[in-house]
Amino acid sequence: MSVFQFERANHRTTLVSTHMSLALTAHLFQCYGAFSDRRIKKVSKGKRFIGDTRANGGIASDGSLFGWFCGIMVEVESDEKVTVTLSGSIPTSSAVDRLYALLGALPNDQPFNLSIKPTDISTLKQLAEEIEKIVAPGCRYKEAGYKYMCPRTADSLRVLAGYLETFWAKPQPPDQLQTSLL
Repeated sequence: MSVFQFERANHRTTLVSTHMSLALTAHLFQCYGAFSDRRIKKVSKGKRFIGDTRANGGIASDGSLFGWFCGIMVEVESDEKVTVTLSGSIPTSSAVDRLYALLGALPNDQPFNLSIKPTDISTLKQLAEEIEKIVAPGCRYKEAGYKYMCPRTADSLRVLAGYLETFWAKPQPPDQLQTSLL
């Protein structure tokens, strides 16, 4: 194989792998409706999504998030891996902290970066359940903001788990991407 053919073959391989990693990005773009930077309109240019419900009463009058709010950012690393970043007021309990550790978050780091792969969907759903259990009727919790934040955070994580489960449950050949979004 000549040098030119080798470089051309490597370039083609690179393009195919980049094209394949756009499938999950395109799926999440359709689900969430926009990237975190709403100026980005092409799927090939963005990879971060806002995974929380900040538009529904989570933003203060100065444009910042309320102190009790748990921000969720979703970043597509590849078609097989997503990084979920929890920031702000992150819900904690002993059961929730164990699940954070299972998903790769370090206990004293803020924000928490959770690494989600197809095998972690059930753990993500379990995390949502445990976060919601923090404020179950009759339970005491240390922060008053948990009353509002925990149900919203749990719902957002369930929605994300559903989006990822839908994508990872079916095979995604690279030639079936919607080229109108590229």
